[in-house]
Amino acid sequence: MEKFTLKKSLPSCRVDKRLLAQIETFFLTQVARGFKKEIESMMYVLEVKNPGELRKFSVTLLTREGILDLPSMSEFKGEALDPSLRKAVVSLKLGRPELIDITLTFSRQGFPLMELTTFSKTVHQAGAQIHQKLLSIMGNWSNRNWIVHHRLFRGALILAIPGGVVGYGYLRQLDLSRLLFAQGWLLILAALLSLALTRIFPRTSFKTRRHINFRMLGALVLFSTTLAAIAGYVTLLLFELGHLSR
Repeated sequence: MEKFTLKKSLPSCRVDKRLLAQIETFFLTQVARGFKKEIESMMYVLEVKNPGELRKFSVTLLTREGILDLPSMSEFKGEALDPSLRKAVVSLKLGRPELIDITLTFSRQGFPLMELTTFSKTVHQAGAQIHQKLLSIMGNWSNRNWIVHHRLFRGALILAIPGGVVGYGYLRQLDLSRLLFAQGWLLILAALLSLALTRIFPRTSFKTRRHINFRMLGALVLFSTTLAAIAGYVTLLLFELGHLSR
């Protein structure tokens, strides 16, 4: 049998208990009910009386302490997610053999990802509708952090600082050959500044219990230090070139 796989990215967002619970409701109601006829046919062939036997749902939370597998978010007893949470995976499998295997992954390292696997072409085509409904659900939790991760933004930021310095030097009639030669370090510092912004504004963040976020503190230190280094480097560079041009 031919296997169909569909992967769709989702917008950057801030994940909390309510979002995971709402996705669970969507999976167990709209998605599961959407394949009611197929499941009933399987129940008849396999002589299964309870449709729950052909359905497996789970929420997996990966933290520093280990992996927590939950059959439902209602089983999660904490007031908020664990501060060390690195990844959350919501999974639904229907049928035997599996009619649909859909997984939604939230990870600090990337955008939320929906992955759907099936042996049915019809189910594969329905994946686009599931993706659109997930986009609608996640609208209340989405943020604009994706902007600082976009290649155009990062490229513009890295080039804007050296470009601005060169433009200023041109207007002041400074030695452009020396000015251009000195842009190497400025490009490196601008790249570090861009990296710091991606750490401050991750693609996916988690709303957790109050704690000291050392990851965020490190990113803020990197950002402020790099910004100060850029300001100092530009000031010193323009001062020296201005002095030489006299």
